[in-house]
Amino acid sequence: MHFLTAGRLQGLSLVLLAIVLLRWVGLVPVKVPRSIHEAARDKARAIAKTEAYVVSRRERKKVEMLFAHLKRILRLDRLRLRGPSGARDEFLLAATAQNLRKLAKLIPAPAPVMAT
Repeated sequence: MHFLTAGRLQGLSLVLLAIVLLRWVGLVPVKVPRSIHEAARDKARAIAKTEAYVVSRRERKKVEMLFAHLKRILRLDRLRLRGPSGARDEFLLAATAQNLRKLAKLIPAPAPVMAT
């Protein structure tokens, strides 16, 4: 915080001094100008309120969660096979594992058998 010293006060008129003091105390709000990019931000805010954007965000989240699972759980953060065909094969194997996991969740669990 800047403190007013005698050297700073010397050249100020009384009106300017009053404004400086009121701002320093916090009684006069400081005007913040709008950014030159505010029109683009307004347009982005308007798009974010649409139903299509909400659906798109939900779908993007699903895809991101799949990739996060691939990277974290299946350790696909670094490919071990070399070349484009090796990368494709490794990714296909990981995607197949994810699909099998998803299919396994769809199969209903068998009813527990009561011992007699």
